[in-house]
Amino acid sequence: MEYNQRIILFLDLLGFRAIVNKTVDPNFLSQIYEVLQSITSDTIATETFNQLHREISPKRRLKGEDLYGLQDSLDEISEHYKKLARESKIQSTLAVTHFSDSIVISVDIEDLTAIKALMTLTAKINYRLWEDHGILTRGGITIGQLIHEEGGVLIGPAMVRAYELESTLAKNPRILIDENCIDFIKKEEFYQDLKFLFKDVGALENIPKRSKLSKGLEINLATSYEYLQNGPYSYTPTVMKRYDRSLQKAVPRLKEICETIQDEDVKKKYNYIIGELEAYTKGYSFWDER
Repeated sequence: MEYNQRIILFLDLLGFRAIVNKTVDPNFLSQIYEVLQSITSDTIATETFNQLHREISPKRRLKGEDLYGLQDSLDEISEHYKKLARESKIQSTLAVTHFSDSIVISVDIEDLTAIKALMTLTAKINYRLWEDHGILTRGGITIGQLIHEEGGVLIGPAMVRAYELESTLAKNPRILIDENCIDFIKKEEFYQDLKFLFKDVGALENIPKRSKLSKGLEINLATSYEYLQNGPYSYTPTVMKRYDRSLQKAVPRLKEICETIQDEDVKKKYNYIIGELEAYTKGYSFWDER
């Protein structure tokens, strides 16, 4: 047995423990289960190979006659790509592990399609968890030696570093990408497609100096919105209006939550992401205002 070189995302769901206390309600438990079930290697593979954006598809079947069989066609195409994803999963290097309020996702450094999917997935996770459940995330992404067997062993220096980025350096609701991973992904062609997803971060260090970052990138809720609103569906009204409505409600929603918080350190975390969203939306032209 030996280590493989992998890119790893360690993701912590902030406030998730308090949310779990609500899962005595069967309906709420079903919702949370659905969230976690959507972050598996099978569903990620499906999204990687699926050429249809789920938010473009009608939410329910059309009343009366199905317009030219549109819904049936969408269902058929979607099932086709799910089948491709299941078949391709055999060759995929992507692995996912859930434990407590944390999620670990990793891919082999040779699997460039999966690496891009991993990066874009962070934006989708940030958006979906916030929009549906008011959950913010904090995490770390690095590259290094790792053994990651889905449903099995998870060990290696890369796991230690990713956890270190999340637990001692990120502090605020953001996902930090360290210098080693940045140097790797910036060499790949897909990096330009992801430019809206990242924000530059200067040097960071933990006090006492147990860990440090000489340079980095971060992904947060604001950069996630920016990426999604400048992606391949940026000229699709159905999708853009949905993102816009969510974005317009985000700051008031966060401020309302912040007013109920007594812990000053927790307040600072919420104020950080409020500031990031306010900076992004300043001068932003919402779809309905264009």
